[in-house]
Amino acid sequence: MPIWSFKYSRDALSEPDKVDLAKDITQLYTSVGLPAFYVNVQFFEMGPTDMLVGGESRSNFVNLSIVHIARTFKTETDRSDFLKKVDLILERFRNKGLDWEYFVVETLRQQWKINGMYPPLASSDEEKEWARLNRPVEHNRAHLPPLL
Repeated sequence: MPIWSFKYSRDALSEPDKVDLAKDITQLYTSVGLPAFYVNVQFFEMGPTDMLVGGESRSNFVNLSIVHIARTFKTETDRSDFLKKVDLILERFRNKGLDWEYFVVETLRQQWKINGMYPPLASSDEEKEWARLNRPVEHNRAHLPPLL
């Protein structure tokens, strides 16, 4: 499950900006087979003294944390290709006069559950069914540790 958490200066992102970002981010993952409901995009507007960069208030800044659980990068090329796609999504900030920073964290899939179940293995028939239904459903590995 990817979680994208945006922290941004007050009024830096409009409601349509947030919806467009969430759609583009979701498309990034569904295009490689992840169920859409795996993708979480969160927005946290920060007041003038809630986000300080270099000890100073910034009125034009976006900080993004990306956490990957469902998939991790297998190769340097995979990582580089993903970061290029992130950069393309975030390029819209330049046109708004915003500065931005992001990082990606990968964590163990074994520490992830949805509705008390371990999600199906990547690209399995069960995961494809979850993607088709766009929701979790009971499956034969629901209470077993994942075999990775």
